[in-house]
Amino acid sequence: MLTDGTFCAYPNTPDHVRLLQDQEANRKAILDGLEWLKACADRDKDATIVIYYSGHGTYDLSSNAYYLL
Repeated sequence: MLTDGTFCAYPNTPDHVRLLQDQEANRKAILDGLEWLKACADRDKDATIVIYYSGHGTYDLSSNAYYLL
């Protein structure tokens, strides 16, 4: 939807949109993606950054931490 021109104006290129799904959405890829976003924002102070997460998770009361899948 973010790359559909009828809804918004984000080009569907690796320079503008990164999609991680299924096995690609591992810890390293997520951290690399966040570093990429930071670099994009550092280059363009007017940049719009959107992070969309869809998944499952729970809050662990014993460790006071979230566990996301």
